Parts: sequence; structure tokens; C-alpha cells
Amino acid sequence: MSNVKAQYYRLEITATSSETEIWLGDHAGFLVHNAVGELGINIMPGEYVVEFGFSTFVYPIHIDHQDRRLTQTKLVSCHASNVGYNRLSLTRALSVVNCQFTLA
Repeated sequence: MSNVKAQYYRLEITATSSETEIWLGDHAGFLVHNAVGELGINIMPGEYVVEFGFSTFVYPIHIDHQDRRLTQTKLVSCHASNVGYNRLSLTRALSVVNCQFTLA
């Protein structure tokens, strides 16, 4: 049996306000992590959802095999222009366009 280690990648999310809560959920919408103003976490590749404030708009993100830096402004703008509206549910979130921004 091989000894394969899980691969983790850095995800950084910055809200437009230092007082905004950031909620990160897994593909089923279960809480993975939350923070205020800035969220930084090492996570495995997969499908996740982000909310800025509790029970607000939901933005799907896909973490592949690279680090990601996201901002609230870019996520809101990208999803609004690609989807045409911002209000999503956790169940619909993963079927919508994923906007990605790579760490510099």
C-alpha cells in the first residue's frame, strides 16, 4: 500500500471591509472555516462556496492544484457578469460559473 500524502493549497480571501465575516463551506455547504476581513487557510482541492456575511449571496469556487487569492470585489463582479445575478443557493452554487484568480 502506497503512502500518499494529501495535497493542500493556500486559499486567501479578502473582504471589502475589515469587519465583514467570510464563511467558507464545502461542496455540500457545510462550514469549513470562517474569519473576519481576511481568511487564510490551507485546503485540499475541490468545490467550495464563499459567503460574505452569514446567509447572504453564495459564490462557488473551485480549488485545483494551485494556490488562490480571491477578493470579494472580484467574486461579486465576476459572478454578476457571468451569471447575470448574484443571489444563489448552496444547492445551485456548484452548477454556476467558477471565477478564479491565481495568487501572484
